[in-house]
Formats: sequence, C-alpha cells, structure tokens
Amino acid sequence: MKLELQEEKSSRIALEVKFKAEQKEKEKLKDECLEKEIWRQEADIHLFKERESKEINIKRAQKAEKQIADQTEKIQDLEHETKIMTEEYMNQKQRAENEQMRSNEQGKRWMENEIEKGKLFGENQRLKREKERFVSWMVRLNEKFGESVVKKEIEEYEREKKLIDEKNQSTENEKQKLTELEQTKQKDKLKDQEKQNKKEQQQEKQKEKAKINIGEIQLSSIKEDEEDQNEKGNQNETNLDKDQLPNSSREG
Repeated sequence: MKLELQEEKSSRIALEVKFKAEQKEKEKLKDECLEKEIWRQEADIHLFKERESKEINIKRAQKAEKQIADQTEKIQDLEHETKIMTEEYMNQKQRAENEQMRSNEQGKRWMENEIEKGKLFGENQRLKREKERFVSWMVRLNEKFGESVVKKEIEEYEREKKLIDEKNQSTENEKQKLTELEQTKQKDKLKDQEKQNKKEQQQEKQKEKAKINIGEIQLSSIKEDEEDQNEKGNQNETNLDKDQLPNSSREG
C-alpha cells in the first residue's frame, strides 16, 4: 500500500514537473511570439512612418516643383509683358520723335515759306516803286528833251550796258576757268602726294622685310655655327673616348 502511494506520489510529482515544464515552455513560446509580434508591429510602424515620410517628402518636392514651375511661368509671362511694353514704349517714342521731327520740319518749311513770301512781297513792292519812279522819270525826260532824244540815249545806255555785262561775264568765265584749273592742279598735286606716300610706304615695307630677312639669315648662320661647334665637340669627345680605351679593347 505504501509502495503504491509512493509510486502514485512520484507519478503525480512527475506529472506536475512535466506540466510545469510544459507551462513554462508555453509561456516561453508565448513570450517569444509576443516579442516577435511586438517587433513585427514596431517594424510595420517604422516602415509605415518611412513610407509616410517619403510620401510627405515626395508631396513637398512635387509641391515645390509646381511652385517653381508656376513662378518660372509667371516670370516668363512678366518678362514677355515687359518686353512687349518696352517695344511698345520704344515704338511710341519713335513715332513721337518722328512726329516731332515732321512737325519741326513742317514748322521750319512754313517759316521759310513765310520769310520767302515776305521777301517776295518786299521785292515786288520795291520793283513797283522803282517802276513808278522810272515811269515818272521818263515822262520828265520826254517833256524836257523830247521822246526821240531820250529813246536814243536809252538805246546807247543799253548798248554800253550790254558791252559791260559781256565784259563782266567774260571776266567771270576767266575766273571760273582759273578756279577750275587751280582745283585741277590741286587735285593732281594731291594725287602725286598720295603716290609719293604710297611709294615711301612700300619702300619702308621693303626695308623692314630686308631687315627681317637679314635677321633670319644671321639667326640661321648662328644656328649653323652652333651646330658645327656641337658636332666638333661631339667628335672630340668620341676621339677622346677612343684614346682612353685600353689597348686590349682596341685590339679586340
């Protein structure tokens, strides 16, 4: 009886130990599962935050790009409008200047015409008075000397005046010829001077070219002398090296 009780007790203890071990293993597995679940959830949260951060950054970048594009478009529109306004302003300014120039030209021509009209009017008035005085003078002459005598005197005066005018015209023509001849001489003189200047310039160029050629010849001669000296020096060194060789080397 005691043995049975002892065996039952031992069996119960073994079962309790086994149960406790199983419970402990279950608790361990439960803790591991819980730990893995917590780690997985934390990883999911971390991944979610990363994705959310990336999405936020992408949205910010897209928003910034859109703002930059909008600003760029606005700047381009503003530059285009400014260009159009500037061109329009310049065109208006040019039109105003042209209009002002036309107005000034018209005013100038009008003033010149008015001055010319005044001169013509004054000249007509002077000629009119001269004619009236001449007619009055002719009437007095005819009354005093007779019409035939006055007519003869007038014809003689006109003949002498014609001779004087012809003489003056001949003198003027001679002056014109002399002036033209002097101008021709002056032109010929200028041409001769230009030819002389060109000739002197060509001579100077030839002199410079000759100097350059002489310098090149001298430089070439110096180089040839240096090359000759170098060749002679190399030859001397070669001969010296040969002289310094041992007799056995020479014989060999």
